[in-house]
Amino acid sequence: FAEQCTVTEKIEDILRRVRAADRVSFFSIFREASSRTEVICAFLALLELIRLKQVRALQAGVFHEIFICRSVRETAPAPGVLT
Repeated sequence: FAEQCTVTEKIEDILRRVRAADRVSFFSIFREASSRTEVICAFLALLELIRLKQVRALQAGVFHEIFICRSVRETAPAPGVLT
């Protein structure tokens, strides 16, 4: 049986990768999946992060590669915090 995964684990993984590299290829998120369940968890995690405006999906044009990037909200300091 394939190892079980959760959407929460995938959310943490995607956020960790985006913070480390500023942008991540959409397909690289799924390339490492070892099962259909893991692909579904990763996709749901990505949708949730986009809904929460923690990441953005960017594409330069039709049929170009899709990149997942930190959103402005995710990178902005908390209100009242001076930088």
